[in-house]
Amino acid sequence: GARRWCATAGRLAVHPLRASPPLSSAWRRASSIWGRLPRGADETLSQDGALAAFERGFGALEAWLRREHAATSRVLLHASTKRSFVVQHAGQLQELASALREVERLEEFARAPVPTERSDCERLRQIEASSAATAGTAIRLHQHVSHVAEDYHTTIVSLNAQLLHWDKVLSRKQRAC
Repeated sequence: GARRWCATAGRLAVHPLRASPPLSSAWRRASSIWGRLPRGADETLSQDGALAAFERGFGALEAWLRREHAATSRVLLHASTKRSFVVQHAGQLQELASALREVERLEEFARAPVPTERSDCERLRQIEASSAATAGTAIRLHQHVSHVAEDYHTTIVSLNAQLLHWDKVLSRKQRAC
């Protein structure tokens, strides 16, 4: 911020055209404006906390770039390299974006509630218990039906024997009469 203004004003003060006679008054005005700018910038920064925080952050970024041996031009070169990479690989990046959209669309199905082992085991036990109860009931019903069928068979056989006996008795009486 203010340091840059001072550096620019210093370069302006030693510029070779400054000494030329027709431009000297313009250079003096510009120089005085440049001289006041750092003071005005410092006043503005001290009044606005957000600008002061931005200035501190920018200063920290510059210090970090110097420590990492990365000048602003190198950072810009990285940005240019990134842009050219994107242009060169646009087709592949579009395919990747399409695949990521498809994965995002399918995520809802991957997040479906998964039954836990315990609930599955519990359900299996309930099904087994229900199956055993049903099998026991079916066996008792089968036994009951078997007894009814035996009783029915015995009754029909006895009834048939009785009817045959009455038929013989009636046939004899009719012949006798």
